[in-house]
Amino acid sequence: MKTAIFVDGNNLYNGLKGRQLLGKGRRQRISMSALVRYVAPEAAIKKYYSALPEYGDGALHLGFIEALRRQGWEVFLGRVQQGQEKGTDVALATDLVFLGVQGAYDRAVIVSGDGDLAPAVSRVVQMGKEVEVWSFQGLLSLELAQTAQSVRLLEEVPWEQVSYAA
Repeated sequence: MKTAIFVDGNNLYNGLKGRQLLGKGRRQRISMSALVRYVAPEAAIKKYYSALPEYGDGALHLGFIEALRRQGWEVFLGRVQQGQEKGTDVALATDLVFLGVQGAYDRAVIVSGDGDLAPAVSRVVQMGKEVEVWSFQGLLSLELAQTAQSVRLLEEVPWEQVSYAA
């Protein structure tokens, strides 16, 4: 089965930070390769959607983005406007539908709980694609959960096995 993984970087980052798995004082990083091996080990298409912060850790974030690209991820960088990430959800939804129409995958794994993705998920489900959503419980929209065929909680991930010391 051809599998693609679509990661909403901002949604994942906020969930990790909110659970104190990342952030100031934490000398820990998440290995995206290890995370993929856990949630979608057969993924041939790996897509990551994010935006560079307006201030603060921009250089650190760029280093992370470059590391993802070296590991074979296709990265979309949106923009930040007045503190809000712009363009990333639309890009993820567009790629989800476009690649589904092209037959690039049979199964989509989405790492996000963003309800804005529900209409796109609904379309690819109507096309006969399997869609699995991974999200932190407090960030999972009801609409997205009801649209996907299956939902898994990122709380299940053994974070000690997918992180490493910085």
